Amino acid sequence: MKTMKTFYTILVVLLATVTSAYSQTKITSLNDSSITVNIDGTKTKTATIFNDYGKKTNSMNFTWDAVNAKWDKTLSTDFTYNTVGLVTSTIKTATVVLTGVSTVSSKSYPTYNEFGGEVLRIDSSYNKTSKKFIPNLKTESFYDVAGKKLYSIASRWNTTSNDWIIESKSVGFSDTLKTDSVKIYKPLYSTKFLYNTTTAAFTESEKSETVYSVMGVKTGTVSYSWDATTSQWAKASKMEFIGDSITGSTLVKKYNFTGGVDVLESTETRYFSQKTVQLYSAVNNSTLIQLTLSPNPVKNLLKISGLEESARIALLDLTGRTVLTALVGNEESISLSSLPTGIYIAKVSNLKGETIYKTKLIKE
Repeated sequence: MKTMKTFYTILVVLLATVTSAYSQTKITSLNDSSITVNIDGTKTKTATIFNDYGKKTNSMNFTWDAVNAKWDKTLSTDFTYNTVGLVTSTIKTATVVLTGVSTVSSKSYPTYNEFGGEVLRIDSSYNKTSKKFIPNLKTESFYDVAGKKLYSIASRWNTTSNDWIIESKSVGFSDTLKTDSVKIYKPLYSTKFLYNTTTAAFTESEKSETVYSVMGVKTGTVSYSWDATTSQWAKASKMEFIGDSITGSTLVKKYNFTGGVDVLESTETRYFSQKTVQLYSAVNNSTLIQLTLSPNPVKNLLKISGLEESARIALLDLTGRTVLTALVGNEESISLSSLPTGIYIAKVSNLKGETIYKTKLIKE
């Protein structure tokens, strides 16, 4: 899967046809189960199964039966992926605890842009009478030319008019967070607007803010609801994430904001396991090569490493205009000193003119 992470040095796994074959692996921490204890004593559990690439293929939800001292499965979610690790379908199967009968309840199918960003997702519910999946929710996402997500529009299917009716709009803001050693691109907040069909306008509804440590690790989120009477955001809840930059969040505490104070609602304990996973490779008998553009952000010289043969690099501004092109070989550098500061798209093509890589580049 193509990534859009802005690190000091970008190391991206690219798909390219080469004659020699080899495999690549990495060791990673996977959150394979978690148990949540609510303030009223009730408990839920999630168990996750991963494939050889570290992608979750199944997630199961359970509730604790205190009387019989056992976990009852309530939901199972299956995920399928394409050859580059993007989700192609999500199918949920609900289980009735009393009868133990499981029935497919919903599914969703996403499509993606060239950056691997989701541009369309259709969610459908299973109709037991017709035994068909009926579309009920559509989410369209819009991006700038650099592949940065701008906003999403959610529409719900109206069975009376047989048409999609706009329901809400979600807008997010991300920024580059400078940590002790690198710069990491992280989402900072998102706002949801509800659509008023009478006025044909969006009004504020919900907002969430994310907090990070100096190492770029998420430590908390705060959620707000819009108070139309005072025309202000009112704090609704918050979450605390406790863990480290290697394993991840091992403890999550959720609070509701009541009576002017944060009241603990639940505590989730996450359990991780170390697993050696493969990196996505073969597509039409292609294997993996590595391409490194460094540094990023860049002030002057940009170095290209990992090329199997000479290639052409082009830099485009955010209007899509090409501002620089150069023929480069492996381990060669090009000067960007003539370019003004800003965000550019770096596009690398082979000598046949085929684009083999595209990413965002920051010029300081």
